[in-house]
Amino acid sequence: MGHFALKSKVKTNGFEGWYLRLSDPQKTFNVALIFAHTTNQEDPHAFIQIFDGTKKTNTYLRFDSEAFRFENDTVFIGENHLSLTSVHLKTQVLTLDATFENPIYNKEKSAMGILEKFPLETFQEVVIMDGTMHGKAKVYGKDMTLDGTLYMEKTYGHKFPKTWFWVQANHFNIPGVSLSMSGGHVPTIKVRPFGFFVLLYTSTKNYRFATYDLSRMKIFHEAKKTRFLVKKWFKTLEVIVTQHDPTELVGPTDGGLMTLPVYESIRAHVKVTLKRGSTTLLTTESPLSGFEYMMKG
Repeated sequence: MGHFALKSKVKTNGFEGWYLRLSDPQKTFNVALIFAHTTNQEDPHAFIQIFDGTKKTNTYLRFDSEAFRFENDTVFIGENHLSLTSVHLKTQVLTLDATFENPIYNKEKSAMGILEKFPLETFQEVVIMDGTMHGKAKVYGKDMTLDGTLYMEKTYGHKFPKTWFWVQANHFNIPGVSLSMSGGHVPTIKVRPFGFFVLLYTSTKNYRFATYDLSRMKIFHEAKKTRFLVKKWFKTLEVIVTQHDPTELVGPTDGGLMTLPVYESIRAHVKVTLKRGSTTLLTTESPLSGFEYMMKG
């Protein structure tokens, strides 16, 4: 179970959510699902968010807290459920049954490294970097058969960071490449240090860059283009994100209260270039990528 398992850090005034992306470009199916619950004392409840990246709409479905349970390695919210091998969703917006195959699991003990041990207010774990999915869906009354890709992660704690970014891609024009990276000013008890991690998987080798392994990151942000430059010893990773048109989702603020606007795109364009010295090890591009840029404020 590892990163997918239910955590025990959010019994009161906290949140825990499982994020799943399913994409079938041939069917213009590009959806992110969030199965989650909040234990905020003012407004405890379970919820599912359905983010349609094609239509650029997000639906927040609210359930009583009792509708949430975790058993048999599966997250249940009412009659909807998510596991490492399948998802079942039955709502007015989307009906979905899909199975997952050939998962590329995050092999790190924790994407956050030693930061997982710190008294942070938010924690993030990458569960599945890439994989294939097969299933059937009904979207706004339209039936379709799906054959595409998946990505899965989870986030838990008491609030989102003050500022952050997030990039996710696994539709690269070179097979076997997937990317997950995140960073921001992480809330701790007294200070808000900037931390980040980058997981870049290829068919032959996996790469990791992070604050805790002495990697350094610079961010160059413009209205329609964001460039991340990461360096560790003799390696340099450049990630350029363009063509993003975000949709408003809902995230947790203090005590897991679900009132924070979060702006996300799952149709951004990402270009990755990895070098060792002056030698290019990898250069590839991915459409339909995930991107959040909440670094202002």
